[in-house]
Amino acid sequence: LSTFYQDARTQTIYLASEIGNPCDITALGLYVTDDPGMIMNHFTIRMKHTGLSVYSAPVSWESSGWTTVYQADEDITGMTGWVQFHFVTPFFYNGTDNLMVDISINNSAYTSDGYCRYSTPGGTRTLYNRNDSNYGDPLTWLGQTPTPSSTTRVPNIKLVTTEPVCQIGDLNQTCGVDWNDLALFVSYWLQEDCVSPQ
Repeated sequence: LSTFYQDARTQTIYLASEIGNPCDITALGLYVTDDPGMIMNHFTIRMKHTGLSVYSAPVSWESSGWTTVYQADEDITGMTGWVQFHFVTPFFYNGTDNLMVDISINNSAYTSDGYCRYSTPGGTRTLYNRNDSNYGDPLTWLGQTPTPSSTTRVPNIKLVTTEPVCQIGDLNQTCGVDWNDLALFVSYWLQEDCVSPQ
């Protein structure tokens, strides 16, 4: 959780195979092993879909397309185990693309560090940087500024999800009505033993 520094940002790729079907993500949990020694100011979680499955050199910060799903001055001192952050607005995950998760803090002081569990499932899937307010707000870091470090360590997260509310006519349940739905409809045309939703 990098509270040994004033500013920190971690940007991680989670694979579609690790997430599953389309869903509304309503919260994210981190497994805290050592609590941070102070409030994490401007603790921000952002998400976006990505075509990347790993980072390749030269690695760089993503600067656009983010949806901010959580932001607060977060006090989890004294807390360990799964700590959940409930989103104000759910993030719709499409079930196809990989998911990029960006977590940052923007403090003006530092103290003892906080730590979370991680896994090493293979491939360079996480970028990070920690510094003492040398580059401004971590939400504005972009490209190679500041230079991100990369690692195969992937923070363990728990996603809280609900089934998305899809549109009428969305026969393949992707939460969008398109030509694929029409093709599915046509393939069952005049068949008498159909069951909902197809």
